[in-house]
Amino acid sequence: MSIGRLLLVEDEPSLAQLLVRFLSRAGYDVVACASAAEAQAGWDDAFDIAVVDLGLPDMPGERLAAELLARSERITIVVSSGTPTEAASLGFPDEAISQGRVHVLQKPYFPGHLIELLSGIPRRGSDGLDGGDAG
Repeated sequence: MSIGRLLLVEDEPSLAQLLVRFLSRAGYDVVACASAAEAQAGWDDAFDIAVVDLGLPDMPGERLAAELLARSERITIVVSSGTPTEAASLGFPDEAISQGRVHVLQKPYFPGHLIELLSGIPRRGSDGLDGGDAG
């Protein structure tokens, strides 16, 4: 059983493959995209989490992440970057940050670090609130 639907937007093929493997084993239903355009084309409202690389080839990752936040009140965003940064410095809305809907993970990281971060994110129902855990 899937613990959540996850959109992975990562342009580095070897990292994307590694993350898909680890996230799938952790129970996530992962859809991987190599560009912002691919993510936009494959978007649907069923995603719970998006993991977005800031250094995408066709659009700044923070712009894609902001677009995804605007499209869905239920999605949580994890942005990854090779340079130290904070969510507030990337221009994300204060409300989204304070609600825990935006997280930053600095590269390089082990897949286990991402899974640990994701495990602390509450699952949200279609109303944007914690959907709880049935068991």
